[in-house]
Amino acid sequence: MSRLHSQLLGPDGAPVVVLLHSLATSSELWSPQLAVWRRSLRLLLIDLPGHGASAALPGGGSMAGYAAAVAAELDRHGVEQAALLGLSLGSMVAQAFALAYPARCRALVLAHGAAATNAALRDVWQERIAAFREGGYASVAPATIARWFTPRFVRNAPLTMAWIQDLITATSAQGYVDAIQAIQALDHSDRLAAISCPTLVIAGEHDAALPPAAGQAIATAIPHARFALLEGAAHLGNVEQPTAFTELAGAFLHSVLLPGVHAPPGAQA
Repeated sequence: MSRLHSQLLGPDGAPVVVLLHSLATSSELWSPQLAVWRRSLRLLLIDLPGHGASAALPGGGSMAGYAAAVAAELDRHGVEQAALLGLSLGSMVAQAFALAYPARCRALVLAHGAAATNAALRDVWQERIAAFREGGYASVAPATIARWFTPRFVRNAPLTMAWIQDLITATSAQGYVDAIQAIQALDHSDRLAAISCPTLVIAGEHDAALPPAAGQAIATAIPHARFALLEGAAHLGNVEQPTAFTELAGAFLHSVLLPGVHAPPGAQA
């Protein structure tokens, strides 16, 4: 299996949290959270196959294959157990990891994701593949950005939109198509009850790509999972509402991984 591009940030010996990004971005997507989380958590940032600096997987993409590649990165860094935080595609991969490697998963944060892709959505994704193959990212990027953020945020954050555009267009064509095909085949719904680790599910109030009902369904299916609605956010809530997302997911991870530990203001990691 090809190695993925990954890096570890944060204090030696701190609990490890794997960060898994969305379709057509890279681990750079987590930039708004890094300064806060790396003070007390050991962050393993991974570029998923065909994204960022990672090559696509031989033979195409699947959630099981992506999960195995993540497990291989944990092995490479000598990490036996970790929490996983995934957003959109990353949420789907995190589910697959928790199902395949339950003993290695300490906690889950599943943001802006779904557990299955129905027939209608599979057709929508197929249309996007066709548009991409015909016109490249120029034909899909504007609509993608419109789904990912609220109109007001798009208008008011042109520099951020330029950054997101760069992340999209830096994704390899093979990685983009492989990931969409993996999403088309997604079906974890009947298996989520097997997940036993502490889980937080986050949905965006204005997410048109994967509405809050999709997140609520995941939270209902996973025993004892918590559900949180991120107000004012569409699909990439960690970018549109960075402070709220950082605090929400960070507080959950600290409660599970570092219970009773409260870093005083100004403390050095």
